[in-house]
Amino acid sequence: MNPYISFSSRYFNSSPTKDATGFPKVIQVTPFADNNNIPVPVVSFNTIQEMPRCSMCRAFMSKQMTWTRLGGKYICGYCRQPNEKFYLRYKYMERDGVGSFPELVDDVYDFEYQPPTPKLLQTIILIDTSLTFAQSNDYLYMINALKNYVDQNMRQYAYFAVITYNTSVTCYKFGESFSKIVLPVIDEDMRDLVIPHYKNLFCTIDDKAKLDALFQSLQDIQSIVADADGLSKGCCYGAALKLAVDLLNNRGGTVIDVCGTKGTVGCGVSNRLISPSSTYTENREYLQPNQALKFYQDIAIKCSELGVVVNNFFFSRDYCDVATLGEVSHITNGILKVYEPNKTQFEVLTNDVNAMTPSAYACALRMRIPSCLEVETVGGHFFQRSATNYACSVMRKDTTLLFELSGGCDANYRQLKFQLAISFSLANGARRTRVINLEIDTSNFNSDVLRQPNLPVAMNGYIFKVIKLLKEKDLSGVKSEIEGWRNSMIQNIGKTDLTSYLYALMTSTAVQGGLTNDLMYSEMYQLQRYSPYVLNYLVQFLYAPTASF
Repeated sequence: MNPYISFSSRYFNSSPTKDATGFPKVIQVTPFADNNNIPVPVVSFNTIQEMPRCSMCRAFMSKQMTWTRLGGKYICGYCRQPNEKFYLRYKYMERDGVGSFPELVDDVYDFEYQPPTPKLLQTIILIDTSLTFAQSNDYLYMINALKNYVDQNMRQYAYFAVITYNTSVTCYKFGESFSKIVLPVIDEDMRDLVIPHYKNLFCTIDDKAKLDALFQSLQDIQSIVADADGLSKGCCYGAALKLAVDLLNNRGGTVIDVCGTKGTVGCGVSNRLISPSSTYTENREYLQPNQALKFYQDIAIKCSELGVVVNNFFFSRDYCDVATLGEVSHITNGILKVYEPNKTQFEVLTNDVNAMTPSAYACALRMRIPSCLEVETVGGHFFQRSATNYACSVMRKDTTLLFELSGGCDANYRQLKFQLAISFSLANGARRTRVINLEIDTSNFNSDVLRQPNLPVAMNGYIFKVIKLLKEKDLSGVKSEIEGWRNSMIQNIGKTDLTSYLYALMTSTAVQGGLTNDLMYSEMYQLQRYSPYVLNYLVQFLYAPTASF
């Protein structure tokens, strides 16, 4: 069994995930799943026996396939015909030696050009040090969890910096002596004030003395209380995030944010960040929600372009940032966690923090599907469509690819053959290719059901159908679909399943007139308890500026 496939090809007869012709409507794969960390359900499909593999796309080649053998290497007809230049590359490589094309060594094949990942990896940790949060157990737990993360996951060539924010933004400077740079002015000039100290803002894992001084300072509550001026409400979240992205610049990297303060919509972002011509006063005019949405969307797009991953850990029950949750974390393939304040164990936080380590960078995805089908959308992550494949900046071990299929399947097709090939760079710059081959038997779907880890059976298709109706604003269809599935699924699963929750959600909030800010946090917290997959797919609906249907 292929350990990277995280789905089952089994379906119910009545499942909306397949149409009348009998082929699946949704296929999902977790390419970098680890059996030790990611629960992979039992997969039922016909395994492909060992046979010659294409040196370019790593496809298994049977005797029935058209393939060419050059210099001891096999090339399938699929790779040769559309791109004759690759075929010629191999002919010249046979003449000039393997070293003439280093990108083809070690079974690595570039689907198209991918920028290399810098070996100097940068991580910036943002920490909310407002008075209320700094005096809580959650704050101390997160500081210790981050220290463990730095000790265990940071490599010698990795650099990281720490920025704290409350009523001001503080950068920690690692020079000859440990010091702080306090930036009380929140406007576009903040970046210019920090850039001269850029080299001294980052520290390596080898600087043990500086690391100890840093985390000791972060645990000095009395100093934090003094810096916060007795105010319990932090206000610089947006500005700190923008500063972190500016500091990472074009090298890319990771941003880890720990926020325990309410009121993060637009806080710490003056109108000058949107309109430089506006007059700055001591009493800053904070952005309205629609302005904050655009502000964070721009940050998310920039992060995606630069290869920056933003991981958010929230401990606030009140006004969670709509745009940050829906855009920055999701688009950058970062982790989004929201916890009940003062109710989360240290072990849980440690495991969540350690899960941030990406498994692959600069991924390009290429698909082979049966001629009778077409892939409509690729979901579960943020992929930018290119001419020949999909590309994204980062994939995590739990990143799940969801393929929505359409088309007609002839009765003569008893097996559907799929192949997914992912070209990616590791954190150290090495290039690799991972290919997943599978054959799905379509002749018998009587006892089958598509499954997603941590979700009730047959729930994926139901969720997709509900989301489609919500996008179409089909109120009657939503009510009918939810009520029908609720009645049938509760009998089989129980009243505490996800269906019951979605039924209550749609009938009590969205259907009745939209979601308020208070309800948004509650619904999002409930969703992430069931599955990050559900949260990723419904977060745009829940946190849309006009989330009423």
